Amino acid sequence: MIRIVISEQAIEAYARGDEGVRLASDVRFIAWLRDKLSQFDPNHDAPLGVEPPSVTWTVSTLELNG
Repeated sequence: MIRIVISEQAIEAYARGDEGVRLASDVRFIAWLRDKLSQFDPNHDAPLGVEPPSVTWTVSTLELNG
């Protein structure tokens, strides 16, 4: 399981932006997520037959809003 946590400050900055800024943030977030998923090994740190531990990815204001 992957848990994505977006900071409250990032959400507030996103909400304050105009439509163009939010669209740019959307593109930035999608690129960030694709990069994280391409590097993700779903079977990390898991012995054979054991469910892998969950992973938390935190999205800061910089990642979301630039």
